[in-house]
Amino acid sequence: MMKKTLSAILAILMLVMAMLLGCTPADNGGESTPAESTPSESTPMIEESTPEPTEPESAPESTPEETDPPTPSVVNLYDKSKAFGGYISADGVKHAYAGHFTSDYIAVTAGEKIYFGPCNPNQDYQLHGYNSSKGIVDKNVQSKLVEEAFFPNSYVVYSYTVPSNVSYIRLANPSKYNDVYTVCREELTTELFAEYWGTGNLLDLYDKMNSMGYIEYEKEVFTGKKALFLGDSICAANCESGKSYRGWAGRIASSTGMTCVNRGQSGASLSTARGTNRIINVYNLAKKQEYDFVIMHGGVNDAWESAKVGEMSDSFELSSFNTATYAGGLEELFYHVTRDYPEAKLGYIFNFATPAFNTGRIANMTEYYNMAKKICEKWGIPYLNMYEDSQFSALLKVTTSVNLSDYLHPNTAGYDIIYKYIMFWMETLPTHSAVVAAPDSFKLESFPIKK
Repeated sequence: MMKKTLSAILAILMLVMAMLLGCTPADNGGESTPAESTPSESTPMIEESTPEPTEPESAPESTPEETDPPTPSVVNLYDKSKAFGGYISADGVKHAYAGHFTSDYIAVTAGEKIYFGPCNPNQDYQLHGYNSSKGIVDKNVQSKLVEEAFFPNSYVVYSYTVPSNVSYIRLANPSKYNDVYTVCREELTTELFAEYWGTGNLLDLYDKMNSMGYIEYEKEVFTGKKALFLGDSICAANCESGKSYRGWAGRIASSTGMTCVNRGQSGASLSTARGTNRIINVYNLAKKQEYDFVIMHGGVNDAWESAKVGEMSDSFELSSFNTATYAGGLEELFYHVTRDYPEAKLGYIFNFATPAFNTGRIANMTEYYNMAKKICEKWGIPYLNMYEDSQFSALLKVTTSVNLSDYLHPNTAGYDIIYKYIMFWMETLPTHSAVVAAPDSFKLESFPIKK
């Protein structure tokens, strides 16, 4: 009996041990799930290069999956395969001419508005209206110039409102635009031109037009110039360490031939939220040189630490700035830069939106940048508002890790997008002494295509 009892107990023990040995710590295929960590207040911004995660733990579970904005779909009424090389005079006679192409008959409806371009500014574009029998009834029309802001100083769009006796139109266009000439019923914007040119976005539109010889980049703005870039790790671009072109500063230098000094620093803040790791301290070391541009960026680390936004001072005295706040730190920086470089071109960059990075107040920096607008106006500092530019946010895909490796720091693809936006904004900057106001006047929707 004793042996049977012992055998039974031994069998039970062996069964229990087998069950224990067959389990994994988390029973999830051998991979334990680490607890999500929350950075402490003293944790600096990530600066070292890290592998791009598929779904970083810092991303909120409720973050919607990013989709590309819908591409506008329009019909181009101009068929270049049916156009002839030349123009039609006021008497309806065709004339061969290498400088122009003229469309075939395009059916239209009375009362509708037809848009066409690109066109040279101030040129009398020949448009003829025809009746249902294709006889000329509206000769050599001078069309109405549409809002010129889409293509300042270079390409413009014209429109024509169809009168009641016109059923067809024919239009002449410059030969050099024949491949991209567009006639449509929708208002022509830069977005639509980007679609017709097959680029997908406005930043690439510039590059394609330039490569095809339609425009020339205004390099004289940057030739022989020197720029200082200030900011935090996003400006410093440590995620691209080892690459000579890293960050927007390196890419702008490579594109323009300008000398660019990148003094972005990991973890640096405008306020004293990060102790002595402040952008003003970096600036004080860099200001010993001469610069033609001083481009400032910062505030993300202040939001990381949930620093108080603060209030704008009612004076320009250094002693009136509360540097424990974002507002006071920004005013302190502007105080020194405007005095040290009054003849330079100064600018402040509002960081792009990062709604999927939930540390401190980074996901929503609206209060910080609303204050920054007031301070920029006060000090006459033009600003680039990437934060509120919805088209730019869609292009950068800010709710994904496609261009922002950890939903905050740009990767190579991200900097490839951002630098062009900053570079073209820098073209528009006046010297500080010439600034009258500091509006947010540069957005992706008004992207400058110019000769």
